Amino acid sequence: MITLEEGELRATEPCEECGAPTFSARGFVYENDDAHAVYLASWSECKPRFIKLAIITGPWGDDDAGIARRKRIGLDADYTTDSPGLRVTDPSESPWDEPSSLSPPMVSRQEALSLPDIDEVFHIADHVVLDDSRIAAFLQTQPDGETD
Repeated sequence: MITLEEGELRATEPCEECGAPTFSARGFVYENDDAHAVYLASWSECKPRFIKLAIITGPWGDDDAGIARRKRIGLDADYTTDSPGLRVTDPSESPWDEPSSLSPPMVSRQEALSLPDIDEVFHIADHVVLDDSRIAAFLQTQPDGETD
């Protein structure tokens, strides 16, 4: 069973195109109460129902070998149509394309799609957009400012 722990939420630089507020959030994913993944999310009020995601998977512990085996995959969550859509992206399309203390650099779209556990990444992303209360609230907002 997958559960989330919501982490930090902060306002970031306004949208360069329109000046609308932009937000960044992070959270932690657990499977059967064990550390499973970390997620990063970013959205702006100028792009209703669209979110940038990064899902970091791999072994969790303090050793450097575990960090080197982690994978960071970028995704776009687009909920502007009647059905949600998740799309794996290339690092250049992500705000988190640089290496961090959590993982090596983001993998390419082609590499991500060939990972044996890519279905698990999509499963985690589905939980993030549905179960993180901050993201779910944003996605329920219609482009005209009303809610579903």
